[in-house]
Parts: sequence; structure tokens; C-alpha cells
Amino acid sequence: MKFLPTKMSNFRHSISTHLLKIVLSIYFLLTFIMTGIHIYIEYSSAKEDIKKELVITENTFSKSLTETLWNMDDVQLRITAEGITKLPSVIGIEILDRHKVTILQTGQVALNAKNSSNDVFWHEFPLQYFHKKNTKQLGSVRLVSSNSIVFNRIKVGIFILIIAAVIKTIALVFLITIVFNRLLTRPLGYLANEAEKIDLNNIQARKIEVDGHEESELKILESALNKMMDKIVISMSELEELNIGLERKVTERTTSLNNTVKQLDKDQLALKQEVEIRMEKEKALMKGRLELQNSLEELKQMQEQLIESEKMASLGELVAGVAHEINTPVGLSLTGISHFQYMLDQLEERYTDKALEENQFEKFISDAKEISKSIRHSLDRAAGLVKSFKQVAVDQSHEVIRRFNLHEYIDEVMLSLGNKIKHSAIKVEVVCDKNIEINSYPGSLSQIVTNFINNSFIHAYDKGQKGTIKLLFEKQDDHLHFIYSDDGKGQTKDIQDKMFNPFFTTNREKGGSGLGLNIVYNLVTQKMKGSINIESKPDFGTTFTIIIPIDIENPTL
Repeated sequence: MKFLPTKMSNFRHSISTHLLKIVLSIYFLLTFIMTGIHIYIEYSSAKEDIKKELVITENTFSKSLTETLWNMDDVQLRITAEGITKLPSVIGIEILDRHKVTILQTGQVALNAKNSSNDVFWHEFPLQYFHKKNTKQLGSVRLVSSNSIVFNRIKVGIFILIIAAVIKTIALVFLITIVFNRLLTRPLGYLANEAEKIDLNNIQARKIEVDGHEESELKILESALNKMMDKIVISMSELEELNIGLERKVTERTTSLNNTVKQLDKDQLALKQEVEIRMEKEKALMKGRLELQNSLEELKQMQEQLIESEKMASLGELVAGVAHEINTPVGLSLTGISHFQYMLDQLEERYTDKALEENQFEKFISDAKEISKSIRHSLDRAAGLVKSFKQVAVDQSHEVIRRFNLHEYIDEVMLSLGNKIKHSAIKVEVVCDKNIEINSYPGSLSQIVTNFINNSFIHAYDKGQKGTIKLLFEKQDDHLHFIYSDDGKGQTKDIQDKMFNPFFTTNREKGGSGLGLNIVYNLVTQKMKGSINIESKPDFGTTFTIIIPIDIENPTL
């Protein structure tokens, strides 16, 4: 291929320079790694050879050192030690007794913590003397060597290795530069020179031609450039026709645009009038919106008052039920005290008349024990009712978070509802582990249980109808699952969708306010940070599933 002088690109930014950098970078990295590995292998091999020489030195001098140490010949011991240090692989020797106390040091023995890990290394072997079939431990010997000896042995090989790598690298750079320049830089420069000679006004008059094999990259590039010039000729012809058509369309559209502008002026005037009308309507809408907001605020306040009334009504019903429950044990206690007073008067009368017999006194003591036992039982029951009522009432009127035993608290709530349940044909079953403790709002839980039971009494059963209500409490991981179910009338799907809506009730004539389940929903989802789900079918009862965190101050739901 014959190449003419061309306008060449900057060598620093040429393709061949970038390729050369990439190839040489990879070659330098591989050369550096392989040279490093070679040096490391040479170093490790030389160090192992020196360690073997230290072992050979042990085999050679251990017997003589042992006998000299046994004979306590310090002069001969020092001569032998100094002779060992003259060996090429030993820079120092240290002899220690059996208590690791140094007897003799000669040469470079710097075995402190600083040098032992940096430059020196050693081989230690024991000195054992065989006397009358017994082995006696006399001490030990440390033969010290250093990395300097290792490097001295391999430095010539390392130098030759580095020089060879440098020579190969220089030769490779020279050869690659020549090859890249001949095969890539110069051919591309020739193509660039040919491309610059193309006349845009007469593209067909000149074609690019380069020498080379038909399947080479340069011939492929030549073919692509010539095809591109053919496409440019066709495109320029089409562009000229397009310009003529475009000028015609511009003229037509200018006329149309002028007409459109006139129509827009008319539309703008009409739009201004419409805007004025809409602004007046917007003012009226704003006024209506303010009125609706005021009505909504009043409705929210009314709802809060109704909810508070519902809570107080529930508390009033609780008071009435507990009062009725307390009446029985208190009445029994008064009757027992009256009878005991009568017995005491009879005993005093007989004692005063000196007509008191032993069997009468013994009967008085026996009857007094029975009466006191009955009075104590009645008063304990009354005290338990008062305590339960007090705790439940305080929780409902003063909502605070506290940790409490769930089983014990549910018992107190059920005790406060005992009067309502006892005078009905409905059976209430509670299943709860005695060891469950939760940190939550006890008053809210009490109100939820109370509202559920009241809701079942009002809606699920007719008067005098038998049924069963079940309360199941289970702890699952960090959550409490409360499943409340009754076997009453049940509800349809349409009613289920509305059951949590405020003021919605299906039995208002029996006292339904439509707030019971709405209060439950708000307490569960907002206050207790949980979720509630309902399942119900006509004639198959209703089931509520509530999931709340065990610790409301650290919820994970």
C-alpha cells in the first residue's frame, strides 16, 4: 500500500496511543506480578535452605556443645560458639541453661521483640546429655540468622531478573509502536486525507480508494464511506424537493395563522367574560365551603360528646351491675351479724342467770364460727367486687398506659358484667393464659370487651334466647390476638361493610346508638395501634378478630 503525506492527529490522542497504553499497562502489571512472585519464591527457597543449614549445624555441633557444657568448660564453649558464628548462615549464637537463663552470647543475637519479627530468625534445639542410661536436660541453643543473608544470596538473581524484564519491556514497546504505526496510524491517516479532498458540491466526482485485501477492515471502511457519499447525494436531492414543498406549506400556513389569530381574539374576549362568571361562582363555592367546614366541626364535637356519653353510660351500667352484685354479700353479712348479736344476747342472759350449761356454750362457739366464716366470705366477695369495680372504673375514666396481667384484668371486667350475664340465658366463656402480661391501655380493653358483649346482647340474640359468647386471648410473637365470637343472628355482607360506621345501628328501638362498634374500631386502630377484622353470616353468628401489640410503646404491627 502506498501512503501519501497526510494531516496526522495528535500522537497523544491517537487510537494507536490508547491501544498501546492499554496493552503496555496489562503487560507491565503482569510483568510486575510475575517478577514479584519469582522474587518471593527465590526468597522463600533461600530462607528454607538457610534453615536447613541451621539444622545441619545443630547435627554437627550439638554433641560437642553438650559435652563442653557438661564439663563446664567455659573457654572451650566460647571457642566453639565463636567458630559456629563464622559459618555463612549464622550471625549469632545464644546458649541458655535449662531455666532459659542465658549462659553465653556471641555474634548478633538481637532477639528482642522489635527485631525478631523484622529482620532476624533463629533455630533452637535442646542440649541433652546421656549419662548412665539417663537423659539430662542441660539447656538449649539458639542459632540466629537474618533476612540480610537471604537477600545477599538472591540479590544477583534478582538483579538479572529485573534487567531482563526491563530489556523485554523496552523491546516490546519499540516493536508494538512500529506495528501500530504501520498497520493502524498511517492507514487511518491516509483515509482521513482522502476524505478531506471530497468536494461537497460534487461528491460523485471522487471516490475513496485504498489498497489492501477485500476483507480487511480498511476496505470495509472504504466501502462504507463510498456508500455513505451515495446516500448523501440522494438525501441532498430529496432535501431540495422537501425545501420547495416546505416553502409552499409555509405560505399556506401563514395565511391560515392570520385567520386563526383573528378567531383567537374573539375567543379571548368570550373567555374573559366566562372567567368573570366563574370567579363569582367560586366566591359562592368558597362561602359554601366555609359553612360546610363549620358544620363538620360541629358534627365532630357532637360525635365526641356522644362517644363520651356512651362511655359514661357504660360506666353507669357498670356501677348499677356492681351495686346489685354487692347487695347480696352485704345483705348476707348484715343477716349474719344480726343473728350473731341475738346469740350473744341469749348467751349473756343465761350467763347472768347462771343457767349457762357447758353444751350450750360449746354450741354457741360452734355456731359463732360458722356465722363468722359466712360473714368473712360475704365481705371478701364484696371487697373483691369493689376492688374490681374501682380498677375498671379508674381505667375507663383515666386512660393511662400500664403493664397488667391480662387474665386477672379480664376476670375483673367479667365480674363487673356479672349481673347482666347472670340474668340472661347467654353463656360467656373466656379462654386466656394466666401468664400473659401486656403493656397497653387497660380501660380501652375493658371498653372493647364491654361494647362487644352489649352489642351481642342487643343485636345477636332475642330476649330469652340461649347462646354462647366466646372470648379467646392468645399471645403470638409480639402481638395479642383477641378473638370474640357469638353464635347469634349474624349479619349480611352489606351490613358488615357499615358496622364500624358512626351512628349506624340495626336495632335502634332496643337502645342501639350506632356508636358501640365505631368506638371499638377507633380504640383498636388509633389508640391501641392494632387492627380489627369482622366475619359474619346470617344464622351462623359473628366473629371479631383483633390484633394489638403486646407492648404499645414498642409496636411492630
